Amino acid sequence: MFNDGAEQYWIEEEANLRLVAECCFRIYKADDMYFLDAGDPDDDIFESRWIPLYNARNPKMDDSETA
Repeated sequence: MFNDGAEQYWIEEEANLRLVAECCFRIYKADDMYFLDAGDPDDDIFESRWIPLYNARNPKMDDSETA
């Protein structure tokens, strides 16, 4: 559930909603809050969904950005 203001702002962007969907989450919205459904409990959702979502949400900086 995205109920933090910063997270709520992030997921409302259309491109970010697409990223979440590409990580195989179902997205629901109710009362201005977003909920994610990871689907099949037999699936290794940590490896197949949460890690890809984390990587999509937090892109790695390359060396030129750290200087």
